[in-house]
Amino acid sequence: MHTPDTTPNGTPDEGYQPRDFTTQLGTQTLLVRCDYRLEQQAEWLLQTLTDIHATDPISEGTSVEIGWSVLTFLKDESGRLITCEPDYGESPFESVIPDVTMTLHIVAEQGYVIAHTHTEERARIPRFDETLVFREGVFEEECIYLEREEADDEESEGDSGWFIGYEAEDDNENEEISEDEFGACYVYELLQKRPELLTVLGLPPGYVVTFAADEIDAIMDENDNDVWNTENMNGVA
Repeated sequence: MHTPDTTPNGTPDEGYQPRDFTTQLGTQTLLVRCDYRLEQQAEWLLQTLTDIHATDPISEGTSVEIGWSVLTFLKDESGRLITCEPDYGESPFESVIPDVTMTLHIVAEQGYVIAHTHTEERARIPRFDETLVFREGVFEEECIYLEREEADDEESEGDSGWFIGYEAEDDNENEEISEDEFGACYVYELLQKRPELLTVLGLPPGYVVTFAADEIDAIMDENDNDVWNTENMNGVA
């Protein structure tokens, strides 16, 4: 394990200040470290892990899926259980960091979008290691859209069902786009490409989201109703 010098996604953040939150799991001390601005989310995580521990004991080496992330637990020199998230800035499949800032930040933002669109019962948040398909060049475009299709459970294991695209000026609606114009990436790679897109990935199949720069422009449900631009909408926290 190593302590990050930057925010957990590997980008500088002058406001980032880690803070430790703890609780007892029997005789063990469980520690959650994250940015101090995520205190509410940290307390929620501690309670969630306490509830899990009651039926499925957490110990060193245990892994727990929390939203889009997978947390693991390692012991420090004093014997405390440290909650770790994948090292999203470097190698999330091979290493972890003793900090859960990125996990909690994305969980909170995805939760807000799901609650605001009233999709709690149908939401499915893809894990960081699931894939999505995009049109080449889309991450440099200002106005883009995301569309989620129903995944075929037998053939699409690990596929989030999301496609990210844009409408080019020279597109011909009757002309098929070459396969060379498409690419794929893991969900976590959006942290470096367009992190704001992660906020909407829990929405159900049939939903289409449009972005203008880094702001959500609209969210259309399967009946083409805009469920984002409603009264008293204050934006993503």
